[in-house]
Amino acid sequence: MRNYVAAALIAVSALATAYATYYAAEAISNGTFCAMDLPIPLYIPIFYALGVGAGLLVQELFRKPASGDVDLDAVARLFDREEEWYIVRELLTKGSVLQSDVSERFGKVRASRAVAALEAKDLIRRERIGKTYVILAGPALRSLLR
Repeated sequence: MRNYVAAALIAVSALATAYATYYAAEAISNGTFCAMDLPIPLYIPIFYALGVGAGLLVQELFRKPASGDVDLDAVARLFDREEEWYIVRELLTKGSVLQSDVSERFGKVRASRAVAALEAKDLIRRERIGKTYVILAGPALRSLLR
């Protein structure tokens, strides 16, 4: 379907440009270019804008999602507990999260249980920094992101 839409956009753009060029050339050769509906200098920005718009639309039609794009809604359905999903979402968006931040949001017990559950699944790993831990993506989560 995308191929047909892109082909149609390119064909319409080419035909419109060809017609406008013919119309302007005919008006110039007949000496009636001053009586044209649109002055010749307006054709340049109009078709420039149409060409850029068509090009951007075709580019968007054929754009493949970047490797870093993750469907967060689909990932959220994998977790039963809100705090686990919060940790993974923070890792996906920011790259790391402090365990103290998770504790402030959900309480120490819930945060500790969520971190332990995710660590047991190899989704996260912790590194001690001062009196708290920084939570980073573990091997299993990194392999899912590739």
